[in-house]
Amino acid sequence: MLSWRLLPVLLLLGCGGSGPPKKYGSTETTPTAGTAPAATAPASASVPPLHLRLYLESSASMFPYEAPGTDGQFKAALQNLVDNFEGVRANGTQFYTVNDAVYPLKISTSQFIRTNDLFSLTRAVGDSKFTDFEKIFREVLRDLPEGRVSVLVSDLIYSDKFMLPGTGQKNLNAIQSLMQNVFAGAAKNTSLLIVKAQAGFKGPFFSITGGKKMYEGDRPYYLCIAARHATMRALLTKPENETLRRFDQLPGYQNQLFFGPDEAPFYTVLLRDPAQKGRMVQESGEMQGNKKAGSTVVRRLDDVEPSPAGKELAVVVGVDLGGYALPEATKTDPASYAVGSGENFKVKKVEAAGGSGLPYTHKLVLSTTEPRAGGQRDVTVGLKRVFPPAWVRSTGVGDDSNVGAASFSKTTFGFTNLTQGIENAYNPNQRPEHFRLTISLNN
Repeated sequence: MLSWRLLPVLLLLGCGGSGPPKKYGSTETTPTAGTAPAATAPASASVPPLHLRLYLESSASMFPYEAPGTDGQFKAALQNLVDNFEGVRANGTQFYTVNDAVYPLKISTSQFIRTNDLFSLTRAVGDSKFTDFEKIFREVLRDLPEGRVSVLVSDLIYSDKFMLPGTGQKNLNAIQSLMQNVFAGAAKNTSLLIVKAQAGFKGPFFSITGGKKMYEGDRPYYLCIAARHATMRALLTKPENETLRRFDQLPGYQNQLFFGPDEAPFYTVLLRDPAQKGRMVQESGEMQGNKKAGSTVVRRLDDVEPSPAGKELAVVVGVDLGGYALPEATKTDPASYAVGSGENFKVKKVEAAGGSGLPYTHKLVLSTTEPRAGGQRDVTVGLKRVFPPAWVRSTGVGDDSNVGAASFSKTTFGFTNLTQGIENAYNPNQRPEHFRLTISLNN
């Protein structure tokens, strides 16, 4: 929880005014299997072996996750995370704690694993009465060389030290604005994955509107996973990192939200794929360009004709969705895609591409039974960007004072606003899609 959680105290502001309390705490021939086109090696190929830097928020609002009598899911999730990274790069984990600043922890991985209370390692470090969220995120984002995966563990209940009780909407607006400002520069080179999990909580809960109340039950907390774009891609796609990206298998896992690069992923038309319908060849100009560049990417098609049977025209496109930390169900749902076409093309099917070593992860079948008779035209396809997703909307609340509410175990003050600020930084032009691909047709 980030920063109002003290018993009410007076803070001098300007000419003796009072301030808020600090905080505790994505020609028709017999079809044959399409061959994989040559592709430039992805940027992640040069990323060094990954290592983990874990930042644990040490504040009174976090201590109850490790209180005696809780279910132990909090420690279990973090230990699972550390164990997975240590399995890839032994003794590579670095431990930090955060509250009023960022502090290195002089502990070993074995100490982290053996302790029964993680916060026994952090209580004497820094000021647990106050958490400077802006300073923490700026430091985490600033110190991110390739190969490092930084994870901030926090309940993400944020408030600036100047936020006042009873000014809920102003506080929510401030949260959104601050996070947009913090991530505005980092979005160009850094990816962020926010994982929501839940664990047992037993102890005092501090609300800006309701003060201190005792609570025992489940509460959400978050893993904010930050890495440079190439490192995040390596984490999400490279075979040797398969165990590291099993976030959905962490104890208490509930959901995740991804912010990544805005450039289009690798894509190519898969000529002679079994799902292709009709006749098409690569445009000669593009073919000549590929020879000069040493590439076989196909994005411009010529002599396009529909299948005589059924008059269907189906173009199969291989797309690399590996760098998008989105649910597989989202990636393979035709409804997740928006198609721009004057021929009523639709995404007929999306399936994961089998086999390793391919430069694409999924195959999209674009189909129409209303093809044009001739002329040059483009078909575009984009992966829809839906923000906020339903789970983010239901998680964020503007009042967390009622610890007896049925939704209390699943909600977090200001979470929707916090993530909206990050979304604004990553998507300042409010693009409705993660990316847009273009295929040129001519006949």
